[in-house]
Amino acid sequence: AIVASIEDRTLLDANAALIVRERGRLYDDLRARGIEVWPSQGNFLLCRFAGADGHDLRDRLRTHGVFTRYYDAPLLADCLRITAGRPQDTERVLDALTAEGMGR
Repeated sequence: AIVASIEDRTLLDANAALIVRERGRLYDDLRARGIEVWPSQGNFLLCRFAGADGHDLRDRLRTHGVFTRYYDAPLLADCLRITAGRPQDTERVLDALTAEGMGR
């Protein structure tokens, strides 16, 4: 499957463009909610949810089918890493954050 996807450059480029677009959409929406987000060139965003317990928020988002990365480090205690993916994944993240009181 990996070889096939590498050989299909059109599909590879389309998927990369989709991830870049969704990462930008996620970045803009999170910032509009007052969430601190670091710029990224990867397929993920590091987000600071000021005043929140990142570990607890990670667990609450899981109940909505949203899986994030929490780092158990003092300077990242209120941060989560969120992966950019398909448009429906972005919607799920944003809906889950809304349900958990994180804006909109």
